[in-house]
Amino acid sequence: MKTTKILWIAISLIATNAVLKAQDTFNPPTYPSTQINPCGVHDKNVGNRRAINYTSLREGDVAWEKRVWRDIDMREKQNQPLYYPLEFNACRSSLFQTITRQILNGNIVAFKDEEFFNSL
Repeated sequence: MKTTKILWIAISLIATNAVLKAQDTFNPPTYPSTQINPCGVHDKNVGNRRAINYTSLREGDVAWEKRVWRDIDMREKQNQPLYYPLEFNACRSSLFQTITRQILNGNIVAFKDEEFFNSL
């Protein structure tokens, strides 16, 4: 019984010593300055790339068209990044926050109806 207690004390002291040494050697990663990039995400340098303009399309050139409406179920796990975060976060934004910000900046035109005739 006495040897069992001494053995458990010795094992606990060795384990505690190993944990303390592991904590001393752990160095957290250093991140770049938050003023340049608050999220630590790499900014891709696009250089001299530019968008390619589409050619003009006449109505007579269209052979077939179809309008497709899709519902995004935010309860599905694969769609969770589109739903969260609910509050403002400098690094991430939900799909609704992104669309709202682009509408307010004037990059996206918002319409009142589904026929795309009456803009806000």
